[in-house]
Amino acid sequence: MKNMACFFAVLCSLVLVGCATLPPTIDADVLTRIKRFSTVSMVADTVSREYVGYTAFGNEFEEMDISQWDIDKLYATQLASAVQAVFGATYVPDQHSLAVFKQVNDLNGPWDAPAYWGPNWSKIEVAAKTYCRENSLDALFVVAKRKSLDVFGGTNQRLEALATYAYRDISVIYLSAEVALIDCVSGKALVVRSLLLPAEFGAKDKSAEPTNVIAGAVNYFTHLSLSGTNNKSIRPMKEVSTDISKKPIPEWSETVKAIIRQELIDLPIQAWAETLRTMLPSEKESISQLVLKR
Repeated sequence: MKNMACFFAVLCSLVLVGCATLPPTIDADVLTRIKRFSTVSMVADTVSREYVGYTAFGNEFEEMDISQWDIDKLYATQLASAVQAVFGATYVPDQHSLAVFKQVNDLNGPWDAPAYWGPNWSKIEVAAKTYCRENSLDALFVVAKRKSLDVFGGTNQRLEALATYAYRDISVIYLSAEVALIDCVSGKALVVRSLLLPAEFGAKDKSAEPTNVIAGAVNYFTHLSLSGTNNKSIRPMKEVSTDISKKPIPEWSETVKAIIRQELIDLPIQAWAETLRTMLPSEKESISQLVLKR
């Protein structure tokens, strides 16, 4: 317990240092102009298996191409439904190839280090402007990968965007992503949020207690820095059997793959609208009032 307390103390001090300036919400005038939008997801081309052993020699990492599972298309559709509900805008399905958006997951610097981990929103500015023009859009919502340090076990391992994770008694499947509202005129990201769930939603799940405590505590401060709210939140995750998280990918049966695919599809369903709401202006002017101004 003493080591865990120290871990949280150090973590909180590191995260809070960067919280002095909270990112903006959507300007009210921008919000009233969003009538037609589309969505793009670039997070689900691969799934990773991350196993943290008791020593560095026991660590295991591998990944599998799941682009044929079409999860990105499903995520884009889920997000579109949430945008319609939260913003009251009209969804325009994608009409062109989305491959040009893959660069959003490029590094933000010369080497693979935490300071340079993506998303790299500047890499898709031209693609976003072109896509918006071809589809007559007012806004584009893009989902990108968010790598992070190990918020589950507190180890020095890196967490990928979409993965199963196992460490001691922790065994979960999770999604780590960011959602950005892209300005169709400039192609720039106006507002960016980590994809998060209310902590109480995670508590209703049968996730292991240590997992919820660690992930909830870490993402509480992350959520404060990203949204400026006081809502404790966690990243989309669910406890899974160690028969899945500790089994090498080449040994995954078709049944196991089907289970994993469905878990990945379901993970963010409740998170889209929750995340989008943190982008909205002050509660002094409700979303319904802003929509009526259009």
